[in-house]
Amino acid sequence: MKLVYLPLLAFLLFISTEIFSQDINSALSNKHVSGSVSITNNGISLIPTFSLGKPALLSNIAYTKKKLSFEADINFANDGKPWFSLFWMRYKLVNQDKFTLRIGSHLGLNYKRVNLKTPVDSAQVLLCERYLVAEIAPNYQINKNFSVGIYYLFSHGLDYGTNNANHFLTLNSTISNISIGKELVLSLTPQIYFLKMDKNEGYYLTGAIKLAKRNSPFALTSVFNKVINTEINPQDDFVYNFSLTYLFGNHKVF
Repeated sequence: MKLVYLPLLAFLLFISTEIFSQDINSALSNKHVSGSVSITNNGISLIPTFSLGKPALLSNIAYTKKKLSFEADINFANDGKPWFSLFWMRYKLVNQDKFTLRIGSHLGLNYKRVNLKTPVDSAQVLLCERYLVAEIAPNYQINKNFSVGIYYLFSHGLDYGTNNANHFLTLNSTISNISIGKELVLSLTPQIYFLKMDKNEGYYLTGAIKLAKRNSPFALTSVFNKVINTEINPQDDFVYNFSLTYLFGNHKVF
Protein backbone atom coordinates (compact mmCIF):
# COMPACT_ATOMS: atom_id res chain seq x y z
CA MET A 1 0.00 0.00 0.00
CA LYS A 2 1.26 3.48 -0.88
CA LEU A 3 2.19 5.62 2.13
CA VAL A 4 0.09 8.55 0.88
CA TYR A 5 -3.08 6.55 1.60
CA LEU A 6 -2.19 5.59 5.18
CA PRO A 7 -3.70 8.73 6.82
CA LEU A 8 -7.00 8.12 5.00
CA LEU A 9 -7.01 4.46 6.07
CA ALA A 10 -6.36 5.44 9.69
CA PHE A 11 -9.19 7.99 9.54
CA LEU A 12 -11.68 5.45 8.16
CA LEU A 13 -10.63 2.83 10.72
CA PHE A 14 -11.18 5.35 13.53
CA ILE A 15 -14.71 6.08 12.28
CA SER A 16 -15.51 2.36 12.01
CA THR A 17 -14.23 1.63 15.51
CA GLU A 18 -16.16 4.51 17.05
CA ILE A 19 -19.45 3.66 15.35
CA PHE A 20 -19.44 -0.08 15.94
CA SER A 21 -18.23 0.18 19.53
CA GLN A 22 -21.51 1.92 20.47
CA ASP A 23 -25.08 0.68 20.40
CA ILE A 24 -27.19 1.79 17.43
CA ASN A 25 -29.36 4.33 19.28
CA SER A 26 -26.36 6.00 20.89
CA ALA A 27 -24.49 6.19 17.59
CA LEU A 28 -27.42 7.78 15.82
CA SER A 29 -28.11 10.34 18.55
CA ASN A 30 -24.55 11.53 19.26
CA LYS A 31 -22.57 10.93 16.11
CA HIS A 32 -22.95 11.21 12.38
CA VAL A 33 -20.97 10.81 9.19
CA SER A 34 -21.46 13.23 6.32
CA GLY A 35 -19.62 14.40 3.25
CA SER A 36 -19.61 15.51 -0.34
CA VAL A 37 -18.18 14.57 -3.73
CA SER A 38 -17.59 17.14 -6.48
CA ILE A 39 -16.36 17.12 -10.05
CA THR A 40 -15.01 20.40 -11.41
CA ASN A 41 -13.45 21.74 -14.59
CA ASN A 42 -10.72 23.52 -12.59
CA GLY A 43 -9.62 22.55 -9.10
CA ILE A 44 -9.39 25.58 -6.78
CA SER A 45 -7.72 25.10 -3.41
CA LEU A 46 -8.84 26.04 0.11
CA ILE A 47 -6.69 29.14 -0.44
CA PRO A 48 -8.19 30.26 -3.78
CA THR A 49 -4.88 31.74 -4.97
CA PHE A 50 -3.86 28.19 -5.88
CA SER A 51 -5.64 26.37 -8.68
CA LEU A 52 -4.89 23.12 -10.46
CA GLY A 53 -5.62 24.47 -13.93
CA LYS A 54 -7.34 21.22 -14.97
CA PRO A 55 -10.38 19.10 -14.00
CA ALA A 56 -10.40 17.52 -10.54
CA LEU A 57 -12.37 15.20 -8.27
CA LEU A 58 -12.93 16.62 -4.78
CA SER A 59 -14.15 14.55 -1.82
CA ASN A 60 -14.86 15.26 1.82
CA ILE A 61 -15.92 12.95 4.62
CA ALA A 62 -16.60 14.13 8.17
CA TYR A 63 -17.22 12.27 11.41
CA THR A 64 -18.84 14.48 14.05
CA LYS A 65 -19.35 13.77 17.74
CA LYS A 66 -21.05 16.65 19.53
CA LYS A 67 -18.69 19.67 19.16
CA LEU A 68 -15.73 17.70 17.82
CA SER A 69 -15.26 16.61 14.22
CA PHE A 70 -12.66 14.74 12.20
CA GLU A 71 -12.62 15.50 8.48
CA ALA A 72 -10.69 14.25 5.49
CA ASP A 73 -10.49 16.24 2.25
CA ILE A 74 -9.07 13.95 -0.46
CA ASN A 75 -8.63 15.55 -3.87
CA PHE A 76 -7.41 14.15 -7.19
CA ALA A 77 -6.43 15.51 -10.59
CA ASN A 78 -8.23 14.27 -13.70
CA ASP A 79 -5.57 11.59 -14.30
CA GLY A 80 -6.35 9.99 -10.91
CA LYS A 81 -3.16 11.18 -9.20
CA PRO A 82 -3.40 12.95 -5.80
CA TRP A 83 -3.58 16.75 -5.79
CA PHE A 84 -3.80 17.58 -2.08
CA SER A 85 -5.21 16.02 1.09
CA LEU A 86 -6.20 17.64 4.39
CA PHE A 87 -6.84 15.71 7.62
CA TRP A 88 -8.70 17.98 10.00
CA MET A 89 -9.53 17.98 13.68
CA ARG A 90 -12.10 20.72 14.40
CA TYR A 91 -13.84 21.85 17.58
CA LYS A 92 -16.76 24.27 18.10
CA LEU A 93 -15.47 26.29 21.02
CA VAL A 94 -18.64 28.45 21.06
CA ASN A 95 -21.91 27.22 19.58
CA GLN A 96 -24.65 29.75 20.29
CA ASP A 97 -27.73 30.64 18.24
CA LYS A 98 -26.17 33.80 16.81
CA PHE A 99 -22.45 33.35 17.35
CA THR A 100 -20.14 30.40 16.70
CA LEU A 101 -16.39 30.05 17.10
CA ARG A 102 -14.56 27.11 15.54
CA ILE A 103 -10.93 26.20 15.97
CA GLY A 104 -9.09 23.50 14.10
CA SER A 105 -5.84 21.97 12.96
CA HIS A 106 -4.79 19.66 10.18
CA LEU A 107 -1.96 17.88 8.48
CA GLY A 108 -1.86 18.97 4.87
CA LEU A 109 -0.28 16.92 2.10
CA ASN A 110 0.39 18.80 -1.13
CA TYR A 111 1.53 16.81 -4.18
CA LYS A 112 3.79 18.44 -6.76
CA ARG A 113 4.72 16.92 -10.11
CA VAL A 114 8.48 17.08 -10.55
CA ASN A 115 10.54 16.03 -13.55
CA LEU A 116 13.30 13.71 -12.34
CA LYS A 117 16.26 13.49 -14.71
CA THR A 118 18.82 10.72 -14.87
CA PRO A 119 21.86 10.34 -17.16
CA VAL A 120 19.81 8.16 -19.52
CA ASP A 121 16.17 9.18 -19.09
CA SER A 122 13.67 11.44 -17.33
CA ALA A 123 10.39 10.74 -15.54
CA GLN A 124 7.71 12.70 -13.75
CA VAL A 125 7.30 11.86 -10.06
CA LEU A 126 4.99 13.07 -7.29
CA LEU A 127 6.67 15.01 -4.50
CA CYS A 128 4.69 15.19 -1.25
CA GLU A 129 5.02 18.42 0.76
CA ARG A 130 3.77 18.34 4.35
CA TYR A 131 2.22 21.29 6.19
CA LEU A 132 0.99 21.72 9.76
CA VAL A 133 -1.99 24.06 9.83
CA ALA A 134 -4.12 25.84 12.45
CA GLU A 135 -7.35 27.78 11.92
CA ILE A 136 -9.81 29.99 13.82
CA ALA A 137 -13.24 30.90 12.44
CA PRO A 138 -15.69 33.19 14.30
CA ASN A 139 -19.08 33.70 12.63
CA TYR A 140 -22.10 35.85 13.49
CA GLN A 141 -25.59 35.05 12.17
CA ILE A 142 -27.36 38.38 11.60
CA ASN A 143 -30.56 36.68 10.49
CA LYS A 144 -31.50 33.25 9.14
CA ASN A 145 -30.30 34.13 5.63
CA PHE A 146 -27.30 36.38 6.28
CA SER A 147 -24.10 35.85 8.25
CA VAL A 148 -20.67 37.50 8.49
CA GLY A 149 -17.39 36.07 9.69
CA ILE A 150 -13.62 36.07 9.84
CA TYR A 151 -11.40 33.15 8.90
CA TYR A 152 -7.70 32.92 9.78
CA LEU A 153 -5.37 30.09 8.79
CA PHE A 154 -1.68 29.66 9.56
CA SER A 155 0.47 26.97 7.96
CA HIS A 156 4.07 25.89 8.44
CA GLY A 157 5.93 23.74 5.95
CA LEU A 158 7.72 20.69 7.38
CA ASP A 159 9.89 19.86 4.37
CA TYR A 160 12.86 21.52 2.69
CA GLY A 161 11.74 24.01 0.06
CA THR A 162 8.29 24.64 1.59
CA ASN A 163 7.15 27.97 3.02
CA ASN A 164 8.04 28.51 6.64
CA ALA A 165 4.99 30.67 7.44
CA ASN A 166 1.78 31.27 5.46
CA HIS A 167 -0.93 33.63 6.77
CA PHE A 168 -4.41 33.55 5.21
CA LEU A 169 -7.02 36.00 6.58
CA THR A 170 -10.51 36.52 5.13
CA LEU A 171 -13.49 38.75 5.78
CA ASN A 172 -16.51 36.82 4.54
CA SER A 173 -20.27 36.81 4.38
CA THR A 174 -22.96 34.38 3.28
CA ILE A 175 -26.30 35.28 1.75
CA SER A 176 -28.47 32.17 1.50
CA ASN A 177 -31.98 31.07 0.52
CA ILE A 178 -32.39 33.46 -2.38
CA SER A 179 -35.46 32.02 -4.13
CA ILE A 180 -35.49 31.73 -7.91
CA GLY A 181 -38.99 30.61 -8.72
CA LYS A 182 -40.56 27.89 -6.60
CA GLU A 183 -37.89 25.20 -6.82
CA LEU A 184 -34.46 26.82 -7.17
CA VAL A 185 -32.41 28.44 -4.41
CA LEU A 186 -29.28 30.56 -4.71
CA SER A 187 -26.49 31.22 -2.20
CA LEU A 188 -23.71 33.84 -2.44
CA THR A 189 -20.45 33.83 -0.45
CA PRO A 190 -18.30 36.90 -1.20
CA GLN A 191 -14.91 37.25 0.52
CA ILE A 192 -11.94 39.59 0.56
CA TYR A 193 -8.67 38.15 1.83
CA PHE A 194 -5.03 38.81 2.65
CA LEU A 195 -2.35 36.21 1.97
CA LYS A 196 1.28 36.32 3.13
CA MET A 197 3.73 33.59 2.13
CA ASP A 198 7.00 34.15 4.00
CA LYS A 199 7.98 37.67 2.79
CA ASN A 200 5.55 38.04 -0.12
CA GLU A 201 1.95 39.17 0.30
CA GLY A 202 -1.19 39.95 -1.66
CA TYR A 203 -4.83 41.04 -1.51
CA TYR A 204 -7.62 39.23 -3.35
CA LEU A 205 -11.36 39.08 -3.94
CA THR A 206 -13.02 35.68 -4.08
CA GLY A 207 -16.46 34.20 -3.82
CA ALA A 208 -18.76 31.29 -4.55
CA ILE A 209 -22.19 31.09 -6.16
CA LYS A 210 -24.27 28.00 -5.40
CA LEU A 211 -27.47 26.98 -7.16
CA ALA A 212 -29.64 24.03 -6.14
CA LYS A 213 -33.13 22.60 -6.22
CA ARG A 214 -34.85 22.50 -2.85
CA ASN A 215 -34.51 19.16 -1.03
CA SER A 216 -32.05 17.90 -3.63
CA PRO A 217 -28.62 16.47 -2.69
CA PHE A 218 -27.08 18.03 -5.83
CA ALA A 219 -25.77 21.57 -6.30
CA LEU A 220 -24.06 23.58 -9.02
CA THR A 221 -21.26 25.82 -7.78
CA SER A 222 -18.95 28.38 -9.31
CA VAL A 223 -15.88 29.77 -7.50
CA PHE A 224 -13.86 32.75 -8.68
CA ASN A 225 -10.66 34.44 -7.51
CA LYS A 226 -9.49 37.95 -8.57
CA VAL A 227 -6.14 39.56 -7.74
CA ILE A 228 -6.39 43.05 -6.24
CA ASN A 229 -2.67 43.57 -5.60
CA THR A 230 -0.02 40.92 -5.04
CA GLU A 231 3.70 40.18 -4.82
CA ILE A 232 3.09 36.42 -5.03
CA ASN A 233 4.17 34.94 -8.36
CA PRO A 234 3.45 33.22 -10.63
CA GLN A 235 -0.16 34.29 -10.44
CA ASP A 236 -3.25 34.24 -12.66
CA ASP A 237 -5.09 37.56 -12.46
CA PHE A 238 -8.49 35.86 -12.57
CA VAL A 239 -9.52 32.21 -12.22
CA TYR A 240 -12.91 30.50 -11.93
CA ASN A 241 -14.51 27.09 -12.08
CA PHE A 242 -17.82 25.24 -12.29
CA SER A 243 -18.58 22.21 -10.13
CA LEU A 244 -21.30 19.62 -9.67
CA THR A 245 -21.56 18.48 -6.04
CA TYR A 246 -23.37 15.58 -4.38
CA LEU A 247 -23.92 15.88 -0.61
CA PHE A 248 -24.78 13.03 1.77
CA GLY A 249 -25.35 12.44 5.46
CA ASN A 250 -25.97 15.54 7.56
CA HIS A 251 -24.74 17.94 4.89
CA LYS A 252 -27.42 20.18 3.41
CA VAL A 253 -27.32 22.20 0.20
CA PHE A 254 -29.16 25.06 1.97
